[in-house]
Amino acid sequence: MRAKAIIILGLVFGLSWIPHVKAEELPPLVEQYLKNGCFDKARDYLVEISRKRPASKEINRALARIYLFMAVKELWKTGSAEDLKKIRQLLEINPNDPIALYYLGKVEWLLKDQEMALNCFKKALEYDPLYTNAALDLALLHEARGEYKEAKQVVEELMQRETRNGKIKTSYMEELLKRFSWEEGFLEIPLGKIPLNIIALPPGKVCLLVDKEKQRLLFYTITPKGMQLKQVFPCTTGKNHFDKFKEGDNNTPEGVYFLKRLIEGTDLKKFGDDYGNMAFVLDYPNLFDRFLGKDGHGIWLHGTNHDFKPWLPQATRGCIVMTNADLLELSHAIRLDETPLVITKEIKWISPQENQKWRKEINAFLKRWKKAWENKDFDTYGSCYHPKFHTGGYTLKSWLEHKRHLAKRRKNIRVSFNNIEIYFYNCYPYLGQVVMTRFLQKYKSENYQDEGFKTLFLVKKGENSGWHILLENWEPL
Repeated sequence: MRAKAIIILGLVFGLSWIPHVKAEELPPLVEQYLKNGCFDKARDYLVEISRKRPASKEINRALARIYLFMAVKELWKTGSAEDLKKIRQLLEINPNDPIALYYLGKVEWLLKDQEMALNCFKKALEYDPLYTNAALDLALLHEARGEYKEAKQVVEELMQRETRNGKIKTSYMEELLKRFSWEEGFLEIPLGKIPLNIIALPPGKVCLLVDKEKQRLLFYTITPKGMQLKQVFPCTTGKNHFDKFKEGDNNTPEGVYFLKRLIEGTDLKKFGDDYGNMAFVLDYPNLFDRFLGKDGHGIWLHGTNHDFKPWLPQATRGCIVMTNADLLELSHAIRLDETPLVITKEIKWISPQENQKWRKEINAFLKRWKKAWENKDFDTYGSCYHPKFHTGGYTLKSWLEHKRHLAKRRKNIRVSFNNIEIYFYNCYPYLGQVVMTRFLQKYKSENYQDEGFKTLFLVKKGENSGWHILLENWEPL
């Protein structure tokens, strides 16, 4: 192969005296072969034509151009820096050839000269605005430089030009546009702001936040410096952009869920090939979902065996999908039954001062509720509950009767809360603002004690209303 490359190089330099050939002098089919790197097919096509027109200067010039690219291809296979530099010299023979400029741009990119590569791709497009490969590589180079807006613009302009020339838009271009849009959105996280969705987490806790609008998953943790955004990953959610209510509606649910179970290996393969290397099962429908009358099941956070799927917005039947590599990286931080996955239609960003106000208000309510129970103050205790409250088989009326009965049998009640988590849930016209709080509750009296996780769903109808408990659940530790 090395000897063949040297022979071709000799031929190319021998033909280098031939005047520069403009791309439009070639038959369209040959030009298309060259743009797609099919140099053998282009040569064979022209050799067949040359038999009928052996004295044609245009054909001979075109063949010289093709042999040039064949020499480039042979050197390209080695991939060494020395041969890449030889390719650079070869391609500079004809600086006005859009295809030569394109391959020169690819070489400059490999040689780490992004500015030269950028200029080569742009010049190739000046000579041939419909040179698809040059436009796509230019867009990918912009992406590699973090210039997502410019990457989108290149693809959008190419699609407009191809539409005007009667070409059909390819799904690959549309996928790239969506990908660049996601990456551009990645940069739109406001500095100094935190998501309202995560009001409070205990030290060391991690939280996953899915932003359905931007199709991204944000990984937060609590450090001594406060809430910190550690990473952002691309993800894709349900085909429809609404909250999930019914089985088969192709929506991703919105709310706070916990990752309950990990499925991987042969256990995952039983479900088919669409779930990547691992899947985490969410506790959908949860307590609040059932209150709203939602149904459905099988909402997972899982990987994918399709390379582009996490870059395609709204591409699932309701699950949250990431690349296998990203999910594997994230999985090291996940603790089953403990790690929350918060899913929201869009993130509302607030300042640390606003966050402090939310925490102070909700913690004050929890303190008031706890103190009323400890003091057996049932007027105050009952006022902490919403008229539509229920837990298990209890309504508000039967719940208060049950608690009064317990209070008569238990003396010196003491309750403590630890590891308080608070999440903003959503706003509903008939309920108002909804917040979920979860904490480790320790209960002790003279003749009884227990310990477990308490979950409350709080609602607030208006600014002057105050918080009320709508739903309550307790799980023993």
